[in-house]
Amino acid sequence: MDDITALHAALAAAETRARAAETRATDAEARAVSAEAQITHLKHLIARMRQDRFG
Repeated sequence: MDDITALHAALAAAETRARAAETRATDAEARAVSAEAQITHLKHLIARMRQDRFG
């Protein structure tokens, strides 16, 4: 394998790793947003339940 071919292979591998990292980052961000929304919902639910119970 000559140098150019090796560099092309290394570049392709680096691009594949970068795409995979971007996908993982996007997935993590989506999970974080979903968790924040769920936390907000639960806080409102707890507040309503306290209001119902204690007035």
